[in-house]
Amino acid sequence: MSLQNSKFCVTCHKSNIPDLKLCSKCRVVRYCSRKCQKKDFILHKQICEAIDGELNWIQNLEETFKSLKIDPSSKPVNVWETHIGRFSELTDYRDWSGEDLLTPHDRFPRGYLGWRMTYSYLIWSLADRYESYEMTETYLSHLLETLRMDAADVNNVKYRLPLIFLLLGKR
Repeated sequence: MSLQNSKFCVTCHKSNIPDLKLCSKCRVVRYCSRKCQKKDFILHKQICEAIDGELNWIQNLEETFKSLKIDPSSKPVNVWETHIGRFSELTDYRDWSGEDLLTPHDRFPRGYLGWRMTYSYLIWSLADRYESYEMTETYLSHLLETLRMDAADVNNVKYRLPLIFLLLGKR
C-alpha cells in the first residue's frame, strides 16, 4: 500500500487543489467539486452516515463523562480528570447491583472505548480504500487517544500501531 501524501479529491484524485472541501457529514474525505461528490455518493453514503452517527454518539457520551456517577453511593465525578488511563475499569455498577438498567451499559467509559474503536475502524476503512496518508494519520490519532484513555488496552490497540507507523513512515 502506497499512501498518497497530499490532500486529494477521492473521486478524481486531483491533488494540491486549493479549494478541496471536506465532506460536511463525516469530515474525513475531500472533494474538488460538487460533481465529484455526487459521483462518489453511492459509494460514500453508507460509511459517511455510519461515521457521522458514531461521532455524534461519542461526542454525547464524552459530555456525560464530565459528571458521571460511578457507583450508587458516590457523587458524580469528571472521569476526564479522575480516570484517564483507566477507562476499562469503569463498568456500570448497575450490571452487578441488580438494579434495573436505565441506560445501556455501553454508555459507561468501558463501553465508550468500544464505540471509539468502531469509529476508528470506519476511518481506517476509508484510509485503506483511498490509500490516504491524511486519513491514516487521523486513524492513528484516534488509536493513540483510545490507548491514552485505557492503558490496560482492552481493545488491543498496541497491536495495530506498528502497521500504521510503518505505513506512515514513522518510527
